[in-house]
Amino acid sequence: MATSFLLPLQLILLITINIFFILTSSTPLTDFTTDRDALLAFKRAITVDTSSALSKKWLTNTSICDWAGVSCGVKHQRVTAIDLSYFGLHGYLSPHLGNLTFLQSLDVSSNNFAGVLPAELSKLRRLKLVNAACNNFSGEIPRGILTNMSALEYIDLRFNNLSGALPSDICNNTPKLKRLSLIMNQIHGKFPRSIHKCSKMEELSLSTNMFDGNIPTEVGNLTMLTLLSVYDNDMQGNIPSSIFNVSRLKFIYLDGNKLSGSIPKNLDNLLNLQVLRLSDNNLTGEIPTSITNASQLVFIQMSSNSFIGTIPDLGNLRQLRFLSLRENNLTGLGFLSSFTNCPNLNVLHITNNPMMNCILPSSLGNLSTSLLSFSASNCSIRGVIPAAIGNLRNLVILDLSNNQLTGSIPTTFSIRCSLQSLYLNVNKLEGSLPESLSNCRSLQLLNFGNNRIQDTFPLWTGNLTYLRVLILASNNFSGTISSLAPQATLPFPKLQVFDISHNAFVGNLPHGYIRNFKVMMDVQENHRGEQVHIPIYTKSFILTVKGCDRQYTRIMKTFTTIDMSSNRFSGSIPNTIGNLNSLIHLNLSHNCLTGGIPASLGNVTELESLDLSSNRLEGEIPTELTKLTFLAAMNLSMNNLSGKIPQSNGQFSTFENTSYVGNYGLCGFPLSRKCEGPPVMLQEEDDDDYGILEGFCWQAVVSGYGCGLVIGAIMGCLILGYGRPKWLVEWNYRFYRIKMRSHRRNVA
Repeated sequence: MATSFLLPLQLILLITINIFFILTSSTPLTDFTTDRDALLAFKRAITVDTSSALSKKWLTNTSICDWAGVSCGVKHQRVTAIDLSYFGLHGYLSPHLGNLTFLQSLDVSSNNFAGVLPAELSKLRRLKLVNAACNNFSGEIPRGILTNMSALEYIDLRFNNLSGALPSDICNNTPKLKRLSLIMNQIHGKFPRSIHKCSKMEELSLSTNMFDGNIPTEVGNLTMLTLLSVYDNDMQGNIPSSIFNVSRLKFIYLDGNKLSGSIPKNLDNLLNLQVLRLSDNNLTGEIPTSITNASQLVFIQMSSNSFIGTIPDLGNLRQLRFLSLRENNLTGLGFLSSFTNCPNLNVLHITNNPMMNCILPSSLGNLSTSLLSFSASNCSIRGVIPAAIGNLRNLVILDLSNNQLTGSIPTTFSIRCSLQSLYLNVNKLEGSLPESLSNCRSLQLLNFGNNRIQDTFPLWTGNLTYLRVLILASNNFSGTISSLAPQATLPFPKLQVFDISHNAFVGNLPHGYIRNFKVMMDVQENHRGEQVHIPIYTKSFILTVKGCDRQYTRIMKTFTTIDMSSNRFSGSIPNTIGNLNSLIHLNLSHNCLTGGIPASLGNVTELESLDLSSNRLEGEIPTELTKLTFLAAMNLSMNNLSGKIPQSNGQFSTFENTSYVGNYGLCGFPLSRKCEGPPVMLQEEDDDDYGILEGFCWQAVVSGYGCGLVIGAIMGCLILGYGRPKWLVEWNYRFYRIKMRSHRRNVA
């Protein structure tokens, strides 16, 4: 009986010993064959290994813990982290990654992975970080990743091609999620209300997608939130005031949506707010004065809305560096004075607030140590430009265009001037250009167009070695532009835009400058498409190109234009203009130019528009112009050109009659006048008459004939109607007899 009782006890003891042996055996815990197989499957899915890191270091005869980008746990030697960011890998993510059961961190960012994110990743219960940013992943985000990973803290899927909608039960079982970044994808649908269940969320970035609908008020329950980024979507409705109750918020990006209504007034709760971006929406109402209590604000952007009312006094925002309120309906007489209390202000943009109706305070000079860019175009600014603005020695961009400014331009630009772009166009400025601007050695853009400036050509601008844009159009500049001495320093070494149109310049074209426009010669093909980094923060400049006014906000390195139209230039077009073989636009119309069209223009192979109309050019049209394969607009009208119009199978044959009208000696297609027989010529005038008209353009002659016709008609009515005044008839008769006697003597 006792023996039979002991047998089960012995059996139990034996089983217990075997179990203990199995549990204490190191084999199951140190066997990482599963991890190795998963990594090898991952390697097989790589199509391109740019750095050769996997092909050379992921070898089967070495421990996987020594493989590049792989980390293992100390205790069990299982794979806990994979960091292959910036390895230059192409391929897709193998679903076998779901077998790495100890994996806590997966970073494959900044590669060229494609395909879908494997749903098997949601099986990794220890996974805390997923970073697949900056790849080419497509398809939907696996639902389990966003709803059922209890350890997950960090998801970064920025800059991919992911699509679909976020699950409505997002955050149901991801209580530890702190950061979710989906920027720059194609995700659509509603902003999920269940987002508030991620109570530990600190950074929520859904920008540059296709989300629509309202921003849910539940976002205000994310009390740990420091960053809310939803810019560039289709969000609508009001901004929930609950968001402004999240006192930890430092960054709010809601710009580029369709938000409407007014800004919530509880801005004073945001004591940690540093960046507030609300631009490019449909917001209305006034800017709440409570914004002045958000004392940590560094960056405010509220441009392109419909805000009204006055701008609050922002002088309390001592940390403010950037303020943009452009393109609204704000008013603010005298508000500019408040910014003298912002010692760190770098950028102040209030452009396109036509109701502003203010003046520039002389106290702006107090911002001399901080202000870099000041843009106040189209703000109905009155009065004069204060001399103190020349004290802004760190100012890089100054845009006061399209206002009602009067008086002269200050002459106080100091030797330490940092200006790179100066816009004073479309005002009522008078006087001359201040030569003190030559102290601003970094100037790249000068625009004085459409003012009342009376001056000769500012020769000192040729010494600005970085200058790329010079616009003096539509002023009262006059006099000649003298040619440069051979030993003079080459002017305008980087000039790309030279516009002196609609002035009263006389004499010959500035051959010396044309000869030295180096940037307009031999632009390398590899510069095509490159932009010149001219600091242009607001509007740029308007040029007349191909007969139309066009606004340019950026300049390509290959963009070049010369416009000297509507002046009184005389003489011939220099042959050296053919050296500007990278010139894109040339306008010399409405001058008094004589001679022929230089054949060297055929060397300007990049030319897209050519306007030589309304001059006194003569001779035939050079056949070399038919080589200009990019020429899209040409106007040679109102000259004295003759002969057959050159024919070609290219671009030149596309020009219509309007390109040649007013040249009575021309014949051939597209004109109806055939070239058989002697060409039709204009009737020659007497030598004496030509001498009287010499030095006048055809416009002046036409005007004279018109005036003479009117006066002659009046005189005829007086003489025929009343026979008076008799003395005038007798005077005309005597003048006629003297003229005839002189003519007979010349003939004899």
